Amino acid sequence: MGKNILVITGSPRKGANSDMLADAFIKGAVSAGNNVTKFEAAGSGVKGCIACGRCYSNGMACPNDGAFSEFAPYLEKADIVVLDTPLYWFTFSSQIKAVIDKFHALMYKRKELIKNKNSMLFCVAETDEDIDFGGLTRTYELAIAYLEWNDIGRIIVPDLHGPQDILKKDALKDAEKIGAAVR
Repeated sequence: MGKNILVITGSPRKGANSDMLADAFIKGAVSAGNNVTKFEAAGSGVKGCIACGRCYSNGMACPNDGAFSEFAPYLEKADIVVLDTPLYWFTFSSQIKAVIDKFHALMYKRKELIKNKNSMLFCVAETDEDIDFGGLTRTYELAIAYLEWNDIGRIIVPDLHGPQDILKKDALKDAEKIGAAVR
């Protein structure tokens, strides 16, 4: 039986380079018999956390956000969580960051259901300067340490200046291969 994989995408543009990267990974993971759910943060309607402290007070993960409450069970059952984002201001896009911020509800009330997962980070960017990825990678490292998750891989694709520039690189083949290796 395959793994339950949750791929959370953060691009506000469908079919963009980061979306294509996620889809290549998903293709490989599905071919290996895994169960994959793709959650598109940008179109989900998940709103930012307002730190109200009412997590699960009415049975919903976030009583202020039905979209996140619908998402939460996918996170709970995932064996592997893939965070797929374009690089925005040296970190995650705001769309995926809103979802990540809401992980607080699960950490606060259901930590046993979300710790000890494996995770991966996928990122695309225009920049080709290694230092520009430092904010993202450090945020990812701190987040997974707090969540008690294990990093099992990263794909960072720099120097993408236009739509579908990722097609000029080996990243899609690499992502599909990594997905196919998940068992």
